[in-house]
Amino acid sequence: MRTKTLLRTLFLLLLLACAAQAQSIIAIFPSQVTANGPSFTLEVDGFFENGSQVCWTPANGPTQRLSASFSSGPSFQFLFATVPASLIQSQAASPVRIEVASSSTAPCVGPPQTLTILPAPVISSLAPTGAPAGSPATTLTVDGANFNSGHVVY
Repeated sequence: MRTKTLLRTLFLLLLLACAAQAQSIIAIFPSQVTANGPSFTLEVDGFFENGSQVCWTPANGPTQRLSASFSSGPSFQFLFATVPASLIQSQAASPVRIEVASSSTAPCVGPPQTLTILPAPVISSLAPTGAPAGSPATTLTVDGANFNSGHVVY
């Protein structure tokens, strides 16, 4: 009798573990973007149902649901959601929560992943400020704030 109860308990725990895995995020790409940037595609990797939506919840705003295309891999699924530029117009006071919902009426579930909106770069000075046409190549010094290794001067 005790063995039967133990097996039932293990079976129920296994079912709960599978159900919890049904809507869970493993990772998001990118995990950070720059404020005032263009719209971008957010890739959400994990375990979802076809038709799931991406829930975008900023620190000081309401949750927005983003439609997502669904793709299934050998061990987990992918959601691809287009994030409009209007959602990243300013640096978030705290990170954006990324969750998923199995449908447009289902609740957003976690555990959430974090997307960080970095401050936009700001140029404070250029040196030299100009050069005559046809002059040889010169080094341009750009001073400012919020630059990272991915920024390029054209």
